[in-house]
Amino acid sequence: MRSIKKIRFPQYLIFTALTTGVACWFTSSSSEIFGVLVVYAATLINHLLLIEGGLRLTDAASGKEIDKMSVVLVFLGKFALLIGAIYLGWHFMGNRVFIPMINYLIQIFILVFSYKKEV
Repeated sequence: MRSIKKIRFPQYLIFTALTTGVACWFTSSSSEIFGVLVVYAATLINHLLLIEGGLRLTDAASGKEIDKMSVVLVFLGKFALLIGAIYLGWHFMGNRVFIPMINYLIQIFILVFSYKKEV
């Protein structure tokens, strides 16, 4: 996938793993830790799909031929993945699902700082 090449992936994994570890520290049971880890795994995939969708849209803007249905499917898959992860997190954590959601928001900023800027 092109999206892995667009970010400094080791830096991204280290910092997101650290924030996920902090989120796991705030949990109170092993099922809540599992809920945080499910949302973390979905977050990684979601961020890669976000970058891939953005790259496809910039390809379209630059005049390259793209499959429009694949762009739609990337964003629909991203949305479905995120909703499914939140639902599973809620299933395992109940009202404490805000812990992985705050972690998700922090990881968006980590993704921005890990993105390779083109000069």
